[in-house]
Amino acid sequence: MTSFALALSEEERFSVLAALNREVEVATRNAVEELAALSPSQGRADDHQILLTYLEETGKTASAITVAGEEQDGETLQLLFDQFGTILESTAALISCDYSDTLLHGFFRTCAP
Repeated sequence: MTSFALALSEEERFSVLAALNREVEVATRNAVEELAALSPSQGRADDHQILLTYLEETGKTASAITVAGEEQDGETLQLLFDQFGTILESTAALISCDYSDTLLHGFFRTCAP
């Protein structure tokens, strides 16, 4: 099942995916730069680094998705989208409940009862 309009040809879907994903690359690159420039309090340093690593890995994966889209490589795209899930799951396992709930509004996980 695809979320792209069925009226698009396969080639057009790959093209649209690559174009849209370039925006993800830019957004993650900007987020990494801005987050890296912050100086977290000592109690938040570990979570800050976990979030920074998440954004860096997301950016690398986004870049690879853009390339795979340009090359119309559906098999690689599927693997890379699966990789996004793995990155998110591993980050959720590492990041503290307090950081996720307080600063990220439960994005990675919600630990509050």
